[in-house]
Amino acid sequence: MRGRRDGERHDHRAAGLILDPSGLVAVSTLGWLLRGSAAVVAIVAIYVFLAAILRKFKVAPEQGPDPDAVVPVNIRYRCIVCGAEVVMTAAQGGDAPEAPRHCREDMVPA
Repeated sequence: MRGRRDGERHDHRAAGLILDPSGLVAVSTLGWLLRGSAAVVAIVAIYVFLAAILRKFKVAPEQGPDPDAVVPVNIRYRCIVCGAEVVMTAAQGGDAPEAPRHCREDMVPA
């Protein structure tokens, strides 16, 4: 076998010595560079795509009421469907507070 180990192919049948262009690109340095750059482009594209999806989940929290504008009130509401009662003890200053909803209907002042 002249220095070859068992199972090795002869040089004229090895994949790296095929003279057709696709075979040369498959094992040449140019082939490795093309495949490496394609992999880097694919990784960057996947990262940008996933980052855009995650960015859409970022939602700013709703602004709470201004503590200085909250005034004490004592208003009772009753649900017209089931009769549940609610006592509102604080509300935003200014106009009369909006009636809460219960059983998918606005509650009425009791």
